[in-house]
Amino acid sequence: MNSKLLKTIIFILILGLYASLLFYKIDFFSLSINDLGRHIQNGRTLLETRDILTTNFYSYTNPDFSFINHHWLSGVIFNFLHSFFGFGGLVVFKIIVLTAAFALVFLAAVKKANFWLVALFSLPTMLILKERAELRPEIFSYLFTAIFIYFLIGFEKNPAGKRIFWLIPLQILWVNLHSFFFVGILLTAGFLLEKILLNLKDFKKLALLLIMLIAACFINPNGIKGALYFLDIFGNYGFRVAENQSLSAVKDMYWWDISIQIFLPLAYLLAFSFLLNIKQRPIFYFVSGLGAAIASFLVIRGLPLFALIFLPAIAFNFNKIFLGIKNHFGNFFDKAMALLLAIILVYAGWALHKTSVISTAAPQERGAGLVEHTNGAITFFKENNLKGPIFNDYNVGSYLIYYLFPEEKVFVDNRPEAYPAAFFQNIYYPILQQEEKWREAEAEYDFNVIFFSPQNLGNEEGIFLINRLSDPAWPLIYADAYSVILLKNTPENEDMIKKFQITRDNINEKINPLLASDKIADRVAAINLFLAMGREDLLVPALQNILEKWPTYSGGWLLLGQLASMQEDEESLKSAISFMQKAIDLGEKTSEAYTYLGLTYFRTGQFEKSEQALKTALQINPNRQDAKNYLSQLQQYLKK
Repeated sequence: MNSKLLKTIIFILILGLYASLLFYKIDFFSLSINDLGRHIQNGRTLLETRDILTTNFYSYTNPDFSFINHHWLSGVIFNFLHSFFGFGGLVVFKIIVLTAAFALVFLAAVKKANFWLVALFSLPTMLILKERAELRPEIFSYLFTAIFIYFLIGFEKNPAGKRIFWLIPLQILWVNLHSFFFVGILLTAGFLLEKILLNLKDFKKLALLLIMLIAACFINPNGIKGALYFLDIFGNYGFRVAENQSLSAVKDMYWWDISIQIFLPLAYLLAFSFLLNIKQRPIFYFVSGLGAAIASFLVIRGLPLFALIFLPAIAFNFNKIFLGIKNHFGNFFDKAMALLLAIILVYAGWALHKTSVISTAAPQERGAGLVEHTNGAITFFKENNLKGPIFNDYNVGSYLIYYLFPEEKVFVDNRPEAYPAAFFQNIYYPILQQEEKWREAEAEYDFNVIFFSPQNLGNEEGIFLINRLSDPAWPLIYADAYSVILLKNTPENEDMIKKFQITRDNINEKINPLLASDKIADRVAAINLFLAMGREDLLVPALQNILEKWPTYSGGWLLLGQLASMQEDEESLKSAISFMQKAIDLGEKTSEAYTYLGLTYFRTGQFEKSEQALKTALQINPNRQDAKNYLSQLQQYLKK
């Protein structure tokens, strides 16, 4: 088998593995895709009204607030595909776009480095790319970033050609598809900088290209505001969006996310590689790699952009060393590398798919289409002719827009830029946190329905939901793994409440389908409801049933340990330590786990282990206040 055929086979296997990682159903309640419903509705509204939407069209709280709809064209494309091919077609489209981006960057890297070296580094690259692999307008930015890299690197071999100017119409598309359009300009500027510093003759054509790319950005419905929007995109953000947080802020929260965990080691490796290759003066790779790494550390949504730069940059930097190794082994090198990579790819595929992230209690469901039962709450809402005004949480807003607009509008949805920052700071968060503000909002907006996602009881929305579940003015009438619906206790709603109400007394019976489900997300939802409704007595047997079926569910062991740690007897405390250590061994190396472990060690008189666990918690998250307090109290106690 000749070398070219071997390379083709390995390339196909690499693309196949990456594509397989993208092959999962759309989940409207996934925090990284929960705006898809609104994007589809945007496209639908534009085609019906010829309006790209420049005001907060879907909300009854801020209907006239203006914003820049910078990804209007993405909504048109998503709506078109959804209309003709459904959600399955959208999944296939996403796979094609992201796999094409990955393939283009791979081929660009091969222009400057040995194929086998690029193939090896493509494996960690795809793990970082996997971080933002949901169907959202960002996928177009990844594709166009890859195209720009491919064309710019190809320009070095053919500077006399005019193909580079195809980037101009692509830039016009990009500025109307997603706010990362400025990346194309930065890449071109970085490439031009290298040519100027190295005193190469072809910089004039690149300078002309850069000017035309900048001019292309103004071809959008919002004109100069749209072209400059990326400079002030976070200027009106009043909501704390996880994807816009820094790596240090989310690393503890996303301990299970391999993309986030390997970013820093790869960034350090890339930095080291520049020291090895300094003589070749890789200015473009250094500037773009440094910029992407800093951006990714400051805002985790930049990780895929780092990955797209990482692959060609690191392959180029290590190429000379790699070729020396290749020459040392001679003719058998290609076959040996093909065999090694085939083994790695098969094992990686098995490992990555076998260990779908069970610790999140929401493993990705393989296949095309929409995750089953996510529309159960909407079906219930429509079949029983429920009416608003609806008070909903931030994350469920786009889901409601997709299914209920225009009959119902939302209180809020996940577009911070479409609401005044003061709305979140002075209205939304205070409603969640202060009973007085909630009562004021009830009187002002006359809510009839509360529609929330119960997936995280530890944040403001979760605490608010727990408070409402003990509020007789708001009976719970529907619950599943994705949504809960509470109905205002009024004479008009009396019959509906009698028929469907879920109480502390009947909850075990009412949510039995969740307890009997073969999906861990359903079982964990039942656990959360038991917690929220104050039925701790039902928790332990339900948890034990989960762990019998899914023994690697680390979150279950941690919760079991936390429950046992609340007891006073020595046996329960020993069990608590065992359960929490089991969670940590399964990967839940979080500040929360070590804090509770340290506290339990203290209660059993194991002070040295307690101190070690609390220090570990603070190493993971230096801002964890309860761990600081416990450690301070422990150290004062030991001094006595």
